[in-house]
Amino acid sequence: MMLLLLLIVLSLALPVFPIWRILKRMGFNPALSLLYFVPIAGLIGLWRLAGSHWPNAPAAAEHF
Repeated sequence: MMLLLLLIVLSLALPVFPIWRILKRMGFNPALSLLYFVPIAGLIGLWRLAGSHWPNAPAAAEHF
């Protein structure tokens, strides 16, 4: 029973680390990756991220 609980917790927490690194490389606050645990907030955050200006994007990429 304890092993099952441990596997569930690990499977839920595992995606936070890659999201944390992606947000950090993009120049956003990596703590936003914790929104993954709130279902609606995570989707809204992803939608906002996709449509926002990326601070670390090269200037030439803005012309596309």
